[in-house]
Amino acid sequence: MASSEGHIAAIEERVAAIEERNRRVEADKAWETSLSRRGAIVLITYVIATLTFAVIGTETPYVMAVIPTLGYLLSTLALLPLRKHWRRAHQVHLSSSASLSRVHALMSRGTSGHFDTEADPAEQGSLRRSLRG
Repeated sequence: MASSEGHIAAIEERVAAIEERNRRVEADKAWETSLSRRGAIVLITYVIATLTFAVIGTETPYVMAVIPTLGYLLSTLALLPLRKHWRRAHQVHLSSSASLSRVHALMSRGTSGHFDTEADPAEQGSLRRSLRG
Protein backbone atom coordinates (compact mmCIF):
# COMPACT_ATOMS: atom_id res chain seq x y z
CA MET A 1 0.00 0.00 0.00
CA ALA A 2 2.83 2.42 0.91
CA SER A 3 4.49 1.71 -2.41
CA SER A 4 1.40 2.72 -4.39
CA GLU A 5 1.03 5.87 -2.26
CA GLY A 6 4.66 6.70 -2.98
CA HIS A 7 4.06 6.09 -6.69
CA ILE A 8 1.00 8.36 -6.63
CA ALA A 9 2.97 11.06 -4.80
CA ALA A 10 5.75 10.81 -7.40
CA ILE A 11 3.22 11.15 -10.22
CA GLU A 12 1.62 14.16 -8.51
CA GLU A 13 5.06 15.77 -8.19
CA ARG A 14 5.74 15.16 -11.89
CA VAL A 15 2.37 16.65 -12.85
CA ALA A 16 3.04 19.72 -10.66
CA ALA A 17 6.48 20.15 -12.25
CA ILE A 18 4.96 19.86 -15.74
CA GLU A 19 2.25 22.40 -14.90
CA GLU A 20 4.88 24.83 -13.56
CA ARG A 21 6.98 24.38 -16.70
CA ASN A 22 3.89 24.99 -18.85
CA ARG A 23 3.22 28.26 -16.99
CA ARG A 24 6.81 29.39 -17.64
CA VAL A 25 6.60 28.40 -21.31
CA GLU A 26 3.30 30.26 -21.74
CA ALA A 27 4.78 33.39 -20.10
CA ASP A 28 7.85 33.20 -22.35
CA LYS A 29 5.62 32.72 -25.40
CA ALA A 30 3.49 35.72 -24.41
CA TRP A 31 6.64 37.87 -24.12
CA GLU A 32 8.04 36.63 -27.44
CA THR A 33 4.86 37.64 -29.28
CA SER A 34 4.10 40.83 -27.32
CA LEU A 35 3.94 44.31 -28.75
CA SER A 36 6.04 45.47 -25.79
CA ARG A 37 8.94 43.27 -26.90
CA ARG A 38 8.67 44.40 -30.52
CA GLY A 39 8.46 48.05 -29.46
CA ALA A 40 11.52 47.68 -27.26
CA ILE A 41 13.50 46.05 -30.08
CA VAL A 42 12.38 48.74 -32.55
CA LEU A 43 13.50 51.46 -30.13
CA ILE A 44 16.85 49.77 -29.42
CA THR A 45 17.42 49.20 -33.15
CA TYR A 46 16.67 52.84 -33.92
CA VAL A 47 18.98 54.15 -31.19
CA ILE A 48 21.87 51.87 -32.18
CA ALA A 49 21.41 52.62 -35.88
CA THR A 50 21.27 56.36 -35.18
CA LEU A 51 24.48 56.20 -33.15
CA THR A 52 26.17 54.10 -35.83
CA PHE A 53 25.19 56.50 -38.63
CA ALA A 54 26.31 59.48 -36.51
CA VAL A 55 29.70 57.87 -35.81
CA ILE A 56 30.34 57.11 -39.49
CA GLY A 57 29.42 60.70 -40.35
CA THR A 58 26.22 60.54 -42.37
CA GLU A 59 24.45 63.86 -42.79
CA THR A 60 21.07 62.67 -41.48
CA PRO A 61 21.64 59.84 -38.99
CA TYR A 62 18.12 60.18 -37.55
CA VAL A 63 16.54 59.68 -40.96
CA MET A 64 18.98 56.95 -42.04
CA ALA A 65 18.25 54.98 -38.84
CA VAL A 66 14.64 54.57 -39.92
CA ILE A 67 15.67 52.16 -42.70
CA PRO A 68 17.05 49.29 -40.54
CA THR A 69 14.32 49.90 -37.97
CA LEU A 70 11.59 49.54 -40.58
CA GLY A 71 13.41 46.50 -41.95
CA TYR A 72 13.18 44.82 -38.56
CA LEU A 73 9.55 45.77 -38.10
CA LEU A 74 8.55 44.54 -41.55
CA SER A 75 10.45 41.28 -41.05
CA THR A 76 8.52 40.55 -37.84
CA LEU A 77 5.23 41.21 -39.58
CA ALA A 78 6.18 38.95 -42.50
CA LEU A 79 7.36 36.19 -40.17
CA LEU A 80 3.96 35.78 -38.48
CA PRO A 81 2.30 34.12 -41.50
CA LEU A 82 5.46 32.08 -42.15
CA ARG A 83 5.50 30.87 -38.54
CA LYS A 84 1.85 29.82 -38.72
CA HIS A 85 2.55 27.90 -41.93
CA TRP A 86 5.63 26.24 -40.40
CA ARG A 87 3.65 25.17 -37.31
CA ARG A 88 0.93 23.58 -39.45
CA ALA A 89 3.55 21.76 -41.53
CA HIS A 90 5.50 20.46 -38.52
CA GLN A 91 2.82 19.40 -36.06
CA VAL A 92 3.54 16.17 -34.23
CA HIS A 93 0.95 13.55 -35.11
CA LEU A 94 0.72 10.18 -33.48
CA SER A 95 -0.19 7.76 -36.22
CA SER A 96 -2.65 5.67 -34.23
CA SER A 97 -3.97 4.80 -30.81
CA ALA A 98 -1.36 2.03 -30.78
CA SER A 99 1.26 4.79 -30.55
CA LEU A 100 -0.54 6.20 -27.53
CA SER A 101 -0.54 2.76 -25.96
CA ARG A 102 3.22 2.51 -26.47
CA VAL A 103 3.73 5.96 -24.92
CA HIS A 104 1.64 4.97 -21.91
CA ALA A 105 3.42 1.61 -21.54
CA LEU A 106 6.90 3.15 -21.69
CA MET A 107 6.09 6.05 -19.39
CA SER A 108 4.47 3.81 -16.80
CA ARG A 109 7.65 1.72 -16.45
CA GLY A 110 9.34 4.36 -14.32
CA THR A 111 8.85 7.76 -12.75
CA SER A 112 12.07 9.36 -14.01
CA GLY A 113 10.49 10.77 -17.16
CA HIS A 114 13.11 8.99 -19.27
CA PHE A 115 12.99 5.71 -21.12
CA ASP A 116 13.61 2.79 -18.83
CA THR A 117 16.97 1.17 -19.55
CA GLU A 118 15.29 -2.24 -19.37
CA ALA A 119 12.69 -1.29 -22.00
CA ASP A 120 12.95 -2.92 -25.38
CA PRO A 121 15.30 -0.74 -27.52
CA ALA A 122 13.30 -1.54 -30.67
CA GLU A 123 10.13 -0.35 -28.93
CA GLN A 124 11.87 2.85 -27.80
CA GLY A 125 13.09 3.54 -31.35
CA SER A 126 9.64 2.91 -32.76
CA LEU A 127 8.14 5.31 -30.23
CA ARG A 128 10.69 8.02 -31.01
CA ARG A 129 9.97 7.69 -34.75
CA SER A 130 6.21 7.91 -34.22
CA LEU A 131 6.60 11.02 -32.03
CA ARG A 132 8.74 12.77 -34.66
CA GLY A 133 5.86 12.55 -37.12
